[in-house]
Amino acid sequence: MIQRIYKRIRPLAIRFVGRSGQMDRMLELRQRWNRRRLSSQERRVRKSLAARIQGCEAHRSEVVGAVVGPPGRVRGYVGRVREHHRAVDAMESNRALAIEAIERVGATYQQLPVNSPHRYRLAVLEASRSALLEALSEIDITLYLYVDSGQVGGNRTIRLDRSQLSQIERIAGDAQLWRVFEFLVLPDGTDAFGDLHGCEIEFWTEAGDGLVKSARWNELVTSMESIEFGKASYGRELISIPQFPIDLVYTWVDGDDPAWRRRRDEIAGGEAADRHVEAASDARFASRDELLYSLRSVERYADFVRNVYVVTDQQCPDWLDVEADGLFVVDHSEIFHDSDALPTFNSHSIESRIHHIPGLSEHYIYLNDDFFFGRRVLPDKFFMANGLAKHFLSRSLIPLGVPSLDQKPVDAAAMNGRRLIEDCFRVTPTRKFKHAPYPQLRSVNIELDSLFAEEMKQTARSRFRHPSDIAVASSLHHHLAFVTGRSVPASIEARYVDLGQPNLQSRLDGLLSSRKFDTLCLNDSDLEFADRQRKTQLVAEFLEAYFPVKSRFEL
Repeated sequence: MIQRIYKRIRPLAIRFVGRSGQMDRMLELRQRWNRRRLSSQERRVRKSLAARIQGCEAHRSEVVGAVVGPPGRVRGYVGRVREHHRAVDAMESNRALAIEAIERVGATYQQLPVNSPHRYRLAVLEASRSALLEALSEIDITLYLYVDSGQVGGNRTIRLDRSQLSQIERIAGDAQLWRVFEFLVLPDGTDAFGDLHGCEIEFWTEAGDGLVKSARWNELVTSMESIEFGKASYGRELISIPQFPIDLVYTWVDGDDPAWRRRRDEIAGGEAADRHVEAASDARFASRDELLYSLRSVERYADFVRNVYVVTDQQCPDWLDVEADGLFVVDHSEIFHDSDALPTFNSHSIESRIHHIPGLSEHYIYLNDDFFFGRRVLPDKFFMANGLAKHFLSRSLIPLGVPSLDQKPVDAAAMNGRRLIEDCFRVTPTRKFKHAPYPQLRSVNIELDSLFAEEMKQTARSRFRHPSDIAVASSLHHHLAFVTGRSVPASIEARYVDLGQPNLQSRLDGLLSSRKFDTLCLNDSDLEFADRQRKTQLVAEFLEAYFPVKSRFEL
């Protein structure tokens, strides 16, 4: 009865608060209350942890209380202070622990590919199960076991406490798969790499006629002669994983730089009547040090990247180490061969020239500085192993008609690109692309220079976004590559957050607790449900919590 009343009253209350103009304020107050409640819960968990680990001594390094879990479901675990901060380092650390235990009992193991970028998998024979469990329990007090029984509701995480070995054997004795891991954390017990990056141990069973077989399918082998077990090779040479170099390209601007603002205002004064209101909006040029955290995300989650290029206009972040390995700062003057096109304050213009960066690889990924990698990704997320690019279609449609000054610049550019593809190939693109990293083939963009020479030159010379622009890297490249057989549609778990929308704090907290997206985009807009100072504070807190560790790109 109470539940039915609640369901009726709730939408009415939401509409009433929305009409009063206090929706964001109410949501903020609710979020503050939740944070105080969760902070109290975390303190209780930490107090319990301190009592649990008192007197404990790890064999290898410092033991700390690890506080893990989404808001409302925080749990305490025995963790170890980590020495490295990349996801792949956590994976390799857990694999080393699993191998150590396997070798202690004299068992043979077979490394297998796994359909996940987050972990490794080893196979052992079923006969080694009991001895292996005992060996794992002897390695260190920080070791945990995630048990996958293969049944709904049959998964559990347990610490490998030797004193509880008989109970652990009852839980893990028949499981198809184990995942061995530590909670690798910062000294304060936060920012844990946990079970997601654990090393899987799969148990192979006798299949008769001298064969052994796997419990699950994998890309290498599912059965073999028992005398050959452990001898099958596996590495980065698998045909499904790209082996070619891949670079990243960022475009970056500090909109608060006085010298840059003077250049912009000087040019803007003579062109104001010839552009959309969004073309020179301050929101387009605001910097909240997103690039700093985006580069942290690269180091943490995109370990396949060769070089990083940061394209700027006579600027450089004061925190950026320009001598960092694999980092190159590129000024606009290095890629614009027509000096009359500079200075430019048009991202479409800059996009049309980034493939002219000296030394840039054939395969590269273009990112805005408000893009972030949200979890570990492999190169095959963006490119096929045979060299084809991938693109990520959005459900948003390209508007019909012809562009005008009333059209949003992003829509006008997409409409112009559609017209070029229609005229050249007699097919009609209809969909936009997700706000996610844009895989690029340099050769495709070079072809655009000749195929649509006039439009490319006009866009390059457009100092602010204009209805005649084309969006080269974020749109037209994908359409041309697709119709010429050089790019394929693909999927990516990407989350777009408009910082101007209401309830920003709740949505950022949700991203922080779930960490389930490959990429994130925190895009500012002219909507102002939260004031600029409040947005800056919320974004800074979120990014520091998600990416707290300095990267090699920082001074």
